[in-house]
Amino acid sequence: MYLQVKAAIQAAGGDLGVAEAQCAMMGVISSSAGEEEEDANDGQRPSVSSVSAPTVKGKGKPSDVALLSTLQQQLQESAHQIQQLQQSTKPPTEQQVFGQYVKGALMTMSQRRYRKARREIGAILESLQDSDEDEQVMRP
Repeated sequence: MYLQVKAAIQAAGGDLGVAEAQCAMMGVISSSAGEEEEDANDGQRPSVSSVSAPTVKGKGKPSDVALLSTLQQQLQESAHQIQQLQQSTKPPTEQQVFGQYVKGALMTMSQRRYRKARREIGAILESLQDSDEDEQVMRP
């Protein structure tokens, strides 16, 4: 049976859909198996979570099935962790956005303008910090 399936895949030039149809015509596999899976998924590829480990028949390799099962479990755990990270990511604060703007502007200035901006920004910050001693300092 394995050789018949392999020959069908080679004859189809690697197109698994054609190879599956040829195998179904030869009676090697059931023609409805692929159609049922495609119907269940509305013509889309099955998602990672819907793929199940193949059943071992006869002289199959149980180590391959165990490896596949382990990899699928790790993939599902990774997907869950990514989803949690995406949900926990907070948008930047106004201070962070402004700080990035100032940083970008300073990085692209000429040396002469940078020195002038540094001196003036330093004086502004110093005067604001002196007047804000009684106020609570906001930290990102």
